[in-house]
Amino acid sequence: MYCTIQSTLSLSTPPPSLRVTVSVLGIEGTECRLAELGRLADRTGGMVSSVSESDLESQLQKALQRQTVATHSSALLYLPTALCFQGEKEEGSKTLREVGNVSMETELTCCFRLKGEKEREALLSCGSVSVQLQLRYRVTDGRKLLRVITVERGVTDDSSMVLSSLSLSLLQVHCAQKSAALVVRGRYSQAQKETDEQRQLMERVLEHRRSQEEKETYCRWKKEMSPIYEHNVRKFQAIPDGGATLLYGLKNAHRKSSLP
Repeated sequence: MYCTIQSTLSLSTPPPSLRVTVSVLGIEGTECRLAELGRLADRTGGMVSSVSESDLESQLQKALQRQTVATHSSALLYLPTALCFQGEKEEGSKTLREVGNVSMETELTCCFRLKGEKEREALLSCGSVSVQLQLRYRVTDGRKLLRVITVERGVTDDSSMVLSSLSLSLLQVHCAQKSAALVVRGRYSQAQKETDEQRQLMERVLEHRRSQEEKETYCRWKKEMSPIYEHNVRKFQAIPDGGATLLYGLKNAHRKSSLP
């Protein structure tokens, strides 16, 4: 078993162009080092799960039903020069994500900010900004496609208007993905900071909108995210299989998943 794991780990960071989707299933009660083996599934669009023997068949069927709709996928996003990305490899006005295999449920999120006060005044005077997304991918019949999406959004310094328009579910997905990715990489303090900042923003949204339904959704989301706090506080150097299943699930969260 040890030799098998060691040889497999050499594939734990495959290129995004890999056309094979790999899912990793571990049996509850055993430690299969899913935190390490899960990198392969994470990079190829597969699933990571620790299951009981009685649920093994249903989980295998679930993995087989996971349909890849495109491979060799990448996303290039352009912002106005007054804005810059946060938390990306290059924190400029454009960012490239090599995604690889994607399914219908795949969602990517990002965060950006103003470069400075001078840019703030310039944006307010314009009244709107344009953002462009370029998606390159290969569909299942082998064709290479490019899709370009450009959207225009209004600019305001009215915080109440912003709080009214924010998508709470999108904030929750962004926070889950970003925080879990940081924990998997061992950046516990930064993950804690990210989660705290997003929670504060969500609570401001809830206080402004006073929606009981959204409040209940937020409480379920907090419960779903609570194990991340436990990992951050304890600073686990070796994440157990159950924790790996949770973290990889949150890292690839989407609005159709069990995450509220």
